[in-house]
Amino acid sequence: MKTKKILAYLFVAAIIALDGCIPSNPLSQTLVPSKVATISAITYIPTSLPTTTSTSTYLTTNTMASTITPIPTLSPKDAYTRVNEYLTNGINCRLPCWLGIVPAQSTLLDIQTQLMMFSIIATKTSYNLQTDNWAVTNLTIPYKNNDMVIEIRSAYLALLNENNVYVNGFETSAYRLKNGEYNGDVYGYPAYNELLKAYTLSGILSSYGPPSQVFIRSNLSTDELPLPPFSLDSFVIHLWYPNQGIFMEYNTLAGGSGETYRFCPSNSFISGILLPTELGTGYQEVLKKYGGVYPLFFPPAANIKTPEEALGMTIEEFYQTFRLPTDHCLQSPKSVWWPK
Repeated sequence: MKTKKILAYLFVAAIIALDGCIPSNPLSQTLVPSKVATISAITYIPTSLPTTTSTSTYLTTNTMASTITPIPTLSPKDAYTRVNEYLTNGINCRLPCWLGIVPAQSTLLDIQTQLMMFSIIATKTSYNLQTDNWAVTNLTIPYKNNDMVIEIRSAYLALLNENNVYVNGFETSAYRLKNGEYNGDVYGYPAYNELLKAYTLSGILSSYGPPSQVFIRSNLSTDELPLPPFSLDSFVIHLWYPNQGIFMEYNTLAGGSGETYRFCPSNSFISGILLPTELGTGYQEVLKKYGGVYPLFFPPAANIKTPEEALGMTIEEFYQTFRLPTDHCLQSPKSVWWPK
């Protein structure tokens, strides 16, 4: 693995790959209903299809496009079924595989095939050559059921001279529509939790065991509790499995009263960065160059704490608490985070 070569492109690529295709922090326009309606049956196939599909220049700029063997056109139902199979690990796609793409193994041709396969249900597909040396792929797949949408946003970084994907990034969210327009994020939506069950906190812990590192990161705007209605303040749980190339994030809204914050991992939006397993300790340099929040971890910034510091829990205690599905919420003293 040529780590230095990867680092030369990561910072700019990360901005284009994730910021370009993935909306800014979903907390930027958060609306949490007082009660989420219970649905009697969770359907994996949306009741309606995307109203628009953007297929940017994902083939027109690539010299390899002419080498692709045409694949049978999937119906929207079959395309969603294929995504569901990937998400549930039903066709041998365990992390760091994401929707069939594996860092350091999948090729540019694999990416192009994936885009063609899912373009019929995607609201964004793009394959863009940023320089002569690397390319960024974006893919956004919505699951729309009546006035609710579950959205899966993916980005891949590939180096052309190696012909391999080196970084997978993904974010997910659920939000409400009103008159066909975005009307606020919804945490704890049952269909979201069911669709992404394999990637929930308990799903990852039960599948991959205790992580090497756990971090609690705060996004707090005030030291006053209780927080005002519809506050955007949040906590993010980070699970790191560097030997397996897995770096997960669970973004959940903050609450609480008195001198204690409260947040519930079962009501989280899930995202992650997936790297080649061969990186070894090189993952630290990759994450630092990747941008976003990751440079804050080397060394940890004031708003990043270990479970011992933030929760009074060891990693083993954290693992035992959340390795099975639970609605258990966490509490953290305000004094841990303030003054900054």
